Amino acid sequence: MAISAENYATHDFDGWLRASEGGNGDGSYVQGVGYRLRVPEAVVLTKYDGYFRKQIRFSRRSIFERDASICQYCGRRLERSKLTLDHIVPRSRGGKSVWENMVVACNACNDRKRDLLPEEAGMRLLKRPEPPGWPYDVDVQLGLIRKPFWRRFVAVKPDA
Repeated sequence: MAISAENYATHDFDGWLRASEGGNGDGSYVQGVGYRLRVPEAVVLTKYDGYFRKQIRFSRRSIFERDASICQYCGRRLERSKLTLDHIVPRSRGGKSVWENMVVACNACNDRKRDLLPEEAGMRLLKRPEPPGWPYDVDVQLGLIRKPFWRRFVAVKPDA
């Protein structure tokens, strides 16, 4: 069954198992015990009974994503192995590990700043750090849009 942006249907598991019978000839199947299931072209969430958490979890990875792996002092984009996290107000001066006090910094800038405030080290932040918004303020890499009709279900930035 060919699916286009105008022609799609939702199925529960049993319905998809029935829809998988006969095949579409492209070899996109998952072999289970006693059945062969066609790999769907799109999966759409139709019901969600869980808890929706609006806040993005505070983590090292989230800070790197928020700052786009760019040193917030010198502006260089580097690979993560050449970057570190910096407490704007150093922990030795009572600084906390919170969104507003943590930024990505290259090793050179972090070494220069040491346990000083940015002003004391003669440095300026590119932008004031804050918790990322939900959900589009975080740059999530969706990968290549392989099927044009996926755009109906996935919000894609215009420059993507």
